[in-house]
Amino acid sequence: MNELCLVNRKTVSKNPALKQCQKNARKHYQEKLFEKAKGLPKLKIRKFASLENIQFCEYKTSENKISANANVVLNRDELISLCAKNKLTGFSGNGFPVEKKLEAFSSNDGLLIINGVECDPGLVHDAYIYNNYLEQVSEGAKIIMNALGIKNAVLATKEPLKDFDIPQKKIADRFPAGYENVLVKSIAGIEIPEGKHPSDFGILVMNIQTVMKIAEFVSDENSARKKFVTVADVEKGKAFVTKVSDGDSIFDIANKFFPKEERDGKNIYSGSGAMNCHLAEDSETVSEKTFYIALGTSPDYKNASKCKGCGACSRNCPMKVNVKSMVNAVERSKLTKEVAQKLNLQNCIGCGACTYGCIAGKDVREMVKSTKRDFVTR
Repeated sequence: MNELCLVNRKTVSKNPALKQCQKNARKHYQEKLFEKAKGLPKLKIRKFASLENIQFCEYKTSENKISANANVVLNRDELISLCAKNKLTGFSGNGFPVEKKLEAFSSNDGLLIINGVECDPGLVHDAYIYNNYLEQVSEGAKIIMNALGIKNAVLATKEPLKDFDIPQKKIADRFPAGYENVLVKSIAGIEIPEGKHPSDFGILVMNIQTVMKIAEFVSDENSARKKFVTVADVEKGKAFVTKVSDGDSIFDIANKFFPKEERDGKNIYSGSGAMNCHLAEDSETVSEKTFYIALGTSPDYKNASKCKGCGACSRNCPMKVNVKSMVNAVERSKLTKEVAQKLNLQNCIGCGACTYGCIAGKDVREMVKSTKRDFVTR
Protein backbone atom coordinates (compact mmCIF):
# COMPACT_ATOMS: atom_id res chain seq x y z
CA MET A 1 0.00 0.00 0.00
CA ASN A 2 1.22 3.50 -0.81
CA GLU A 3 1.50 5.31 2.52
CA LEU A 4 0.96 9.07 2.34
CA CYS A 5 0.77 12.23 4.41
CA LEU A 6 -2.92 13.08 4.48
CA VAL A 7 -2.20 16.73 5.28
CA ASN A 8 0.60 19.02 4.15
CA ARG A 9 1.41 22.69 4.70
CA LYS A 10 -0.72 23.84 1.76
CA THR A 11 -3.71 21.86 3.04
CA VAL A 12 -3.52 23.64 6.39
CA SER A 13 -3.05 27.10 4.84
CA LYS A 14 -6.26 26.71 2.81
CA ASN A 15 -8.43 25.34 5.64
CA PRO A 16 -9.62 27.77 8.36
CA ALA A 17 -10.68 24.88 10.64
CA LEU A 18 -7.20 23.32 10.56
CA LYS A 19 -5.50 26.68 11.09
CA GLN A 20 -7.69 27.26 14.15
CA CYS A 21 -6.86 23.79 15.49
CA GLN A 22 -3.16 24.56 15.22
CA LYS A 23 -3.57 27.88 17.02
CA ASN A 24 -5.48 26.13 19.79
CA ALA A 25 -2.79 23.44 20.07
CA ARG A 26 -0.10 26.05 20.57
CA LYS A 27 -2.10 27.52 23.45
CA HIS A 28 -2.97 24.09 24.87
CA TYR A 29 0.61 22.85 25.14
CA GLN A 30 1.73 25.95 27.12
CA GLU A 31 5.24 25.56 25.75
CA LYS A 32 6.56 28.85 27.13
CA LEU A 33 6.13 27.58 30.68
CA PHE A 34 8.62 24.75 30.25
CA GLU A 35 12.26 24.37 29.41
CA LYS A 36 12.72 23.05 25.90
CA ALA A 37 14.83 19.92 25.58
CA LYS A 38 17.99 20.27 23.54
CA GLY A 39 18.45 18.43 20.27
CA LEU A 40 14.79 18.42 19.22
CA PRO A 41 13.78 18.94 15.56
CA LYS A 42 12.75 22.46 14.58
CA LEU A 43 9.65 21.61 12.53
CA LYS A 44 6.31 22.53 14.08
CA ILE A 45 3.30 20.53 12.88
CA ARG A 46 0.50 21.32 15.28
CA LYS A 47 -2.45 19.01 15.86
CA PHE A 48 -5.13 18.78 13.16
CA ALA A 49 -7.87 18.38 15.77
CA SER A 50 -8.99 19.96 19.02
CA LEU A 51 -7.14 18.80 22.14
CA GLU A 52 -9.67 20.23 24.58
CA ASN A 53 -12.17 17.77 26.07
CA ILE A 54 -11.30 14.85 23.81
CA GLN A 55 -14.40 12.67 23.63
CA PHE A 56 -14.59 8.89 23.84
CA CYS A 57 -17.22 7.53 21.46
CA GLU A 58 -18.27 3.90 21.72
CA TYR A 59 -17.99 1.68 18.65
CA LYS A 60 -18.50 -1.94 19.75
CA THR A 61 -16.30 -1.93 22.81
CA SER A 62 -17.13 0.32 25.75
CA GLU A 63 -14.46 1.96 27.89
CA ASN A 64 -14.85 -0.43 30.83
CA LYS A 65 -11.95 0.90 32.84
CA ILE A 66 -10.05 -1.87 34.56
CA SER A 67 -8.85 -0.89 38.00
CA ALA A 68 -5.09 -1.00 38.46
CA ASN A 69 -3.99 -3.99 40.54
CA ALA A 70 -1.20 -2.90 42.88
CA ASN A 71 -0.59 -6.51 43.98
CA VAL A 72 0.58 -7.83 40.62
CA VAL A 73 4.23 -8.89 40.64
CA LEU A 74 5.76 -10.72 37.69
CA ASN A 75 9.34 -11.78 37.11
CA ARG A 76 11.11 -11.26 33.78
CA ASP A 77 10.22 -14.63 32.28
CA GLU A 78 6.58 -14.41 33.39
CA LEU A 79 6.12 -10.97 31.84
CA ILE A 80 7.79 -11.95 28.57
CA SER A 81 5.77 -15.19 28.41
CA LEU A 82 2.50 -13.33 29.07
CA CYS A 83 3.23 -10.80 26.30
CA ALA A 84 4.16 -13.61 23.88
CA LYS A 85 1.09 -15.68 24.75
CA ASN A 86 -1.20 -12.74 24.05
CA LYS A 87 0.77 -11.68 20.95
CA LEU A 88 1.03 -8.17 22.36
CA THR A 89 2.55 -5.66 19.95
CA GLY A 90 3.62 -2.11 20.70
CA PHE A 91 0.99 0.61 20.39
CA SER A 92 3.23 3.09 18.59
CA GLY A 93 2.08 1.82 15.19
CA ASN A 94 5.07 -0.26 14.10
CA GLY A 95 3.56 -3.61 15.15
CA PHE A 96 6.75 -4.77 16.88
CA PRO A 97 6.23 -7.68 19.34
CA VAL A 98 6.53 -6.46 22.95
CA GLU A 99 8.22 -9.66 24.11
CA LYS A 100 11.07 -9.04 21.63
CA LYS A 101 11.66 -5.58 23.05
CA LEU A 102 11.62 -6.94 26.60
CA GLU A 103 13.97 -9.79 25.70
CA ALA A 104 16.47 -7.34 24.20
CA PHE A 105 16.65 -5.34 27.43
CA SER A 106 19.20 -6.79 29.84
CA SER A 107 20.33 -3.89 32.02
CA ASN A 108 20.20 -4.44 35.79
CA ASP A 109 19.56 -0.75 36.32
CA GLY A 110 18.55 1.21 33.27
CA LEU A 111 15.83 3.67 32.42
CA LEU A 112 12.21 3.22 31.32
CA ILE A 113 10.97 6.01 29.06
CA ILE A 114 7.17 6.03 28.80
CA ASN A 115 6.46 7.65 25.45
CA GLY A 116 3.32 9.77 25.66
CA VAL A 117 4.52 12.45 23.24
CA GLU A 118 2.20 11.45 20.37
CA CYS A 119 3.99 13.46 17.71
CA ASP A 120 1.71 12.57 14.79
CA PRO A 121 -0.54 15.64 14.28
CA GLY A 122 -3.63 13.56 13.54
CA LEU A 123 -3.66 11.43 16.70
CA VAL A 124 -5.31 12.30 20.01
CA HIS A 125 -5.75 8.95 21.81
CA ASP A 126 -2.42 9.07 23.71
CA ALA A 127 -3.41 12.50 25.04
CA TYR A 128 -6.72 10.95 26.10
CA ILE A 129 -4.89 8.16 27.92
CA TYR A 130 -2.60 10.65 29.66
CA ASN A 131 -5.57 12.63 30.94
CA ASN A 132 -7.72 9.65 31.98
CA TYR A 133 -5.60 6.56 32.65
CA LEU A 134 -2.50 7.61 34.60
CA GLU A 135 -3.31 5.15 37.40
CA GLN A 136 -3.15 2.24 34.95
CA VAL A 137 0.00 3.68 33.34
CA SER A 138 1.65 3.87 36.76
CA GLU A 139 0.75 0.27 37.55
CA GLY A 140 1.97 -0.96 34.18
CA ALA A 141 5.27 0.86 34.70
CA LYS A 142 5.71 -0.78 38.12
CA ILE A 143 5.09 -4.24 36.64
CA ILE A 144 7.70 -3.65 33.91
CA MET A 145 10.27 -2.11 36.26
CA ASN A 146 9.93 -4.89 38.86
CA ALA A 147 10.20 -7.61 36.22
CA LEU A 148 13.27 -6.16 34.51
CA GLY A 149 15.01 -4.63 37.51
CA ILE A 150 14.72 -1.07 36.17
CA LYS A 151 15.42 1.56 38.82
CA ASN A 152 14.39 4.77 37.06
CA ALA A 153 11.54 5.89 34.84
CA VAL A 154 10.35 9.06 33.16
CA LEU A 155 7.12 9.84 31.35
CA ALA A 156 7.53 12.10 28.31
CA THR A 157 4.53 14.12 27.15
CA LYS A 158 3.56 17.34 25.41
CA GLU A 159 0.40 17.64 27.50
CA PRO A 160 0.06 20.13 30.38
CA LEU A 161 1.46 18.14 33.28
CA LYS A 162 -0.78 16.36 35.79
CA ASP A 163 0.14 14.93 39.18
CA PHE A 164 1.92 11.61 38.66
CA ASP A 165 4.08 9.37 40.82
CA ILE A 166 6.71 8.98 38.09
CA PRO A 167 8.98 11.90 37.04
CA GLN A 168 7.83 13.63 33.87
CA LYS A 169 9.52 15.48 31.03
CA LYS A 170 7.58 18.11 29.12
CA ILE A 171 8.57 17.85 25.46
CA ALA A 172 8.22 20.85 23.15
CA ASP A 173 5.77 20.46 20.27
CA ARG A 174 8.18 19.58 17.50
CA PHE A 175 7.89 16.97 14.77
CA PRO A 176 8.78 14.12 15.10
CA ALA A 177 9.85 14.47 18.74
CA GLY A 178 8.07 11.24 19.70
CA TYR A 179 10.12 8.94 17.46
CA GLU A 180 12.10 6.57 19.65
CA ASN A 181 15.69 7.60 18.92
CA VAL A 182 14.79 11.30 18.81
CA LEU A 183 13.11 10.96 22.20
CA VAL A 184 16.10 9.14 23.70
CA LYS A 185 18.35 11.98 22.57
CA SER A 186 16.13 14.66 24.10
CA ILE A 187 15.59 12.76 27.39
CA ALA A 188 18.96 11.07 27.98
CA GLY A 189 21.24 13.05 25.69
CA ILE A 190 22.29 9.86 23.88
CA GLU A 191 22.41 9.67 20.09
CA ILE A 192 21.73 6.08 19.05
CA PRO A 193 24.20 5.07 16.29
CA GLU A 194 23.07 3.26 13.15
CA GLY A 195 22.56 -0.44 13.84
CA LYS A 196 22.11 0.10 17.58
CA HIS A 197 18.98 0.29 19.74
CA PRO A 198 18.13 2.09 22.98
CA SER A 199 18.29 -1.26 24.82
CA ASP A 200 22.02 -1.37 23.99
CA PHE A 201 22.37 1.68 26.24
CA GLY A 202 20.18 0.42 29.07
CA ILE A 203 17.09 2.33 27.92
CA LEU A 204 13.65 0.80 27.36
CA VAL A 205 11.18 2.98 25.44
CA MET A 206 7.52 1.94 25.66
CA ASN A 207 4.46 3.71 24.28
CA ILE A 208 2.08 5.00 26.97
CA GLN A 209 -0.77 2.76 25.75
CA THR A 210 1.53 -0.28 25.77
CA VAL A 211 2.41 0.40 29.41
CA MET A 212 -1.25 0.89 30.30
CA LYS A 213 -2.20 -2.27 28.39
CA ILE A 214 0.23 -4.39 30.43
CA ALA A 215 -1.57 -3.29 33.58
CA GLU A 216 -4.89 -4.17 31.93
CA PHE A 217 -4.23 -7.60 30.54
CA VAL A 218 -2.48 -9.01 33.60
CA SER A 219 -5.93 -8.59 35.18
CA ASP A 220 -7.96 -9.45 32.07
CA GLU A 221 -6.16 -11.19 29.20
CA ASN A 222 -9.22 -10.65 26.98
CA SER A 223 -8.28 -6.97 26.79
CA ALA A 224 -4.97 -7.68 25.01
CA ARG A 225 -6.36 -7.20 21.47
CA LYS A 226 -8.47 -4.14 22.30
CA LYS A 227 -7.03 -0.66 21.96
CA PHE A 228 -7.74 3.03 21.74
CA VAL A 229 -7.50 4.59 18.28
CA THR A 230 -8.25 8.01 16.79
CA VAL A 231 -11.13 8.51 14.35
CA ALA A 232 -11.04 11.87 12.60
CA ASP A 233 -12.74 14.10 10.07
CA VAL A 234 -9.59 15.76 8.79
CA GLU A 235 -11.10 18.68 6.89
CA LYS A 236 -13.34 19.71 9.80
CA GLY A 237 -10.52 19.36 12.32
CA LYS A 238 -12.52 16.99 14.52
CA ALA A 239 -11.27 13.81 16.16
CA PHE A 240 -12.66 11.25 18.58
CA VAL A 241 -11.24 8.37 20.56
CA THR A 242 -12.82 4.95 20.30
CA LYS A 243 -11.89 1.43 21.32
CA VAL A 244 -11.58 -1.28 18.68
CA SER A 245 -10.28 -4.83 18.38
CA ASP A 246 -7.88 -6.28 15.85
CA GLY A 247 -9.96 -7.76 13.02
CA ASP A 248 -12.74 -5.16 13.19
CA SER A 249 -13.81 -3.83 9.80
CA ILE A 250 -12.34 -0.41 8.94
CA PHE A 251 -15.46 0.54 6.99
CA ASP A 252 -17.82 -0.63 9.74
CA ILE A 253 -16.00 1.73 12.10
CA ALA A 254 -16.02 4.53 9.53
CA ASN A 255 -19.74 4.07 8.86
CA LYS A 256 -20.44 4.42 12.58
CA PHE A 257 -18.83 7.87 12.66
CA PHE A 258 -19.22 9.00 9.03
CA PRO A 259 -22.41 7.67 7.38
CA LYS A 260 -22.03 7.23 3.62
CA GLU A 261 -24.66 9.84 2.81
CA GLU A 262 -22.70 12.50 4.74
CA ARG A 263 -19.24 11.96 3.25
CA ASP A 264 -19.54 14.44 0.34
CA GLY A 265 -17.30 12.35 -1.88
CA LYS A 266 -14.47 12.13 0.66
CA ASN A 267 -12.52 8.93 1.18
CA ILE A 268 -11.74 6.70 4.15
CA TYR A 269 -8.08 6.34 5.14
CA SER A 270 -6.37 4.17 7.72
CA GLY A 271 -2.88 3.71 9.09
CA SER A 272 -0.68 4.59 12.03
CA GLY A 273 -1.39 8.33 11.80
CA ALA A 274 -2.19 11.27 9.55
CA MET A 275 1.42 11.36 8.37
CA ASN A 276 1.45 7.66 7.53
CA CYS A 277 -1.83 6.34 6.17
CA HIS A 278 -3.35 4.94 3.00
CA LEU A 279 -6.66 4.74 1.15
CA ALA A 280 -8.58 2.04 2.99
CA GLU A 281 -9.58 -1.07 1.07
CA ASP A 282 -13.18 -2.32 1.18
CA SER A 283 -12.31 -5.51 3.07
CA GLU A 284 -9.58 -4.01 5.26
CA THR A 285 -9.62 -4.77 8.97
CA VAL A 286 -7.90 -3.28 12.00
CA SER A 287 -4.37 -4.63 12.32
CA GLU A 288 -1.61 -4.21 14.88
CA LYS A 289 -0.50 -1.12 12.90
CA THR A 290 -3.91 0.59 12.73
CA PHE A 291 -4.31 3.56 15.06
CA TYR A 292 -5.92 6.13 12.77
CA ILE A 293 -9.13 6.01 10.73
CA ALA A 294 -10.03 9.20 8.92
CA LEU A 295 -12.43 10.86 6.52
CA GLY A 296 -10.61 13.15 4.14
CA THR A 297 -9.11 13.91 0.76
CA SER A 298 -5.51 13.28 -0.23
CA PRO A 299 -3.43 16.36 -1.07
CA ASP A 300 -2.88 16.90 -4.78
CA TYR A 301 0.78 15.91 -4.86
CA LYS A 302 2.63 17.44 -7.81
CA ASN A 303 5.54 15.06 -8.26
CA ALA A 304 6.10 16.32 -11.79
CA SER A 305 6.84 19.83 -10.48
CA LYS A 306 10.47 20.84 -10.38
CA CYS A 307 12.19 21.27 -7.03
CA LYS A 308 12.08 24.95 -5.96
CA GLY A 309 15.43 24.67 -4.19
CA CYS A 310 14.12 26.01 -0.87
CA GLY A 311 15.82 23.26 1.15
CA ALA A 312 12.91 22.86 3.60
CA CYS A 313 12.99 19.07 3.13
CA SER A 314 16.59 18.81 4.34
CA ARG A 315 16.22 21.43 7.10
CA ASN A 316 13.19 19.68 8.56
CA CYS A 317 14.60 16.15 8.42
CA PRO A 318 15.28 14.98 12.00
CA MET A 319 17.73 12.34 10.77
CA LYS A 320 19.92 14.71 8.72
CA VAL A 321 19.14 13.08 5.38
CA ASN A 322 20.27 15.29 2.49
CA VAL A 323 16.85 15.20 0.86
CA LYS A 324 17.36 18.26 -1.34
CA SER A 325 20.43 16.78 -3.02
CA MET A 326 18.62 13.50 -3.53
CA VAL A 327 15.68 15.22 -5.24
CA ASN A 328 18.05 17.22 -7.46
CA ALA A 329 19.97 14.07 -8.42
CA VAL A 330 16.74 12.23 -9.26
CA GLU A 331 15.44 15.10 -11.40
CA ARG A 332 18.75 15.34 -13.28
CA SER A 333 18.95 11.53 -13.67
CA LYS A 334 22.32 11.57 -11.93
CA LEU A 335 21.51 9.41 -8.92
CA THR A 336 23.81 6.44 -8.44
CA LYS A 337 24.28 3.98 -5.60
CA GLU A 338 27.44 5.77 -4.50
CA VAL A 339 25.70 9.17 -4.45
CA ALA A 340 22.67 7.80 -2.61
CA GLN A 341 24.76 6.29 0.19
CA LYS A 342 26.54 9.61 0.76
CA LEU A 343 23.21 11.39 1.32
CA ASN A 344 22.37 9.43 4.52
CA LEU A 345 19.22 7.93 2.97
CA GLN A 346 19.72 4.86 5.17
CA ASN A 347 18.80 7.04 8.17
CA CYS A 348 15.30 7.89 6.89
CA ILE A 349 12.57 6.95 9.39
CA GLY A 350 9.69 7.72 7.01
CA CYS A 351 8.20 10.45 9.21
CA GLY A 352 7.01 12.60 6.28
CA ALA A 353 8.47 15.90 7.50
CA CYS A 354 9.99 16.45 4.05
CA THR A 355 6.66 15.98 2.30
CA TYR A 356 4.73 18.17 4.73
CA GLY A 357 6.93 21.22 4.11
CA CYS A 358 7.61 20.89 0.37
CA ILE A 359 6.54 24.15 -1.31
CA ALA A 360 6.53 22.42 -4.70
CA GLY A 361 3.84 20.06 -3.42
CA LYS A 362 5.85 16.90 -4.06
CA ASP A 363 5.45 13.63 -2.17
CA VAL A 364 9.13 13.74 -1.22
CA ARG A 365 8.92 10.89 1.29
CA GLU A 366 7.83 8.49 -1.44
CA MET A 367 10.80 9.63 -3.53
CA VAL A 368 13.15 8.97 -0.61
CA LYS A 369 11.51 5.61 0.06
CA SER A 370 11.84 4.38 -3.52
CA THR A 371 15.38 5.72 -3.84
CA LYS A 372 16.41 4.07 -0.59
CA ARG A 373 14.91 0.79 -1.75
CA ASP A 374 16.63 0.90 -5.15
CA PHE A 375 20.04 2.30 -4.27
CA VAL A 376 20.84 1.89 -0.57
CA THR A 377 21.91 -1.35 1.07
CA ARG A 378 22.20 -1.51 4.82
